[in-house]
Amino acid sequence: MTQQTTCIGWPASWLNAWLAAVGATVLSERLHLSWTNDPEPAAVLSCDDGDPLEVLAGAWPTAERLQSMPIARDWLDVPMERRVPVDVLAARMQASRGHRDDWTLTSTMTDLVVDKAGEARHGVLDPAGPGTIKWLHHRLVKVSATVNDPATAVPASAAGVLDRVGDNGLGFDVRRIGSLGDRNAIFVDPVVETLAFFALAVLPLRGDGSDERIASSSRRPRQRRSTRDAPFTWIAWRYPLSADAIDALLDQPTDIRLRSGLGVIAAWSALAYESRGSADATRALGGRRVW
Repeated sequence: MTQQTTCIGWPASWLNAWLAAVGATVLSERLHLSWTNDPEPAAVLSCDDGDPLEVLAGAWPTAERLQSMPIARDWLDVPMERRVPVDVLAARMQASRGHRDDWTLTSTMTDLVVDKAGEARHGVLDPAGPGTIKWLHHRLVKVSATVNDPATAVPASAAGVLDRVGDNGLGFDVRRIGSLGDRNAIFVDPVVETLAFFALAVLPLRGDGSDERIASSSRRPRQRRSTRDAPFTWIAWRYPLSADAIDALLDQPTDIRLRSGLGVIAAWSALAYESRGSADATRALGGRRVW
């Protein structure tokens, strides 16, 4: 019998929570995702053979899995820094084919464009970190390590009551930023941040990372040449979908007449955080509802 859990702590309007809910279906193929048809849609996880949150906690990534990802700095003892020469990235992509987490490379960087320094371009969901913590994988491992007991932390996060930790997370959650009076007050939900990373598995970069795929009008994140433009949109839907089905839905044309027919109930457009000055390296993405 199918069991469902409404995760009120993961509203679709919060980009990182939307990514976290999608990431849950990537971590466990037993999970399906839909959204409540409320003014503020919330994630609904369903499972045919168990409690959804227990299944998700049981599928929580181990430290060993995270350390063995192809995006890791020292994977196969070949260091790869934040600034990656295109030939180095291409070689690592080839070496990682068939690895269950090979998507960690194609969802964060593209080797189909060469900048003036001959380096690969990073996607909008792979921003440079502050200080010395610039590598996305480093930030993932660091924030995930604060989740000591997934069996307790996952339900608490889904309910919106998990204590936040002082950490930069993946580096693009607008909710982590403190007030003008306390610019160093950075706090994130470590469960949301960890799950959000796994959503990148269904959000590969295309072309040079700045244009939509010609074959269809995609709803996947794509980097724009101007950060003042909304980098991408994301959607909520009413039917329970697996990661593969979500992947297919995100590729459908965005015509408003087709959205509702496919079960899409809402859409948001990303808004980039405006820095407080030339010395402010903070990156963040919020959003506004567009449908």
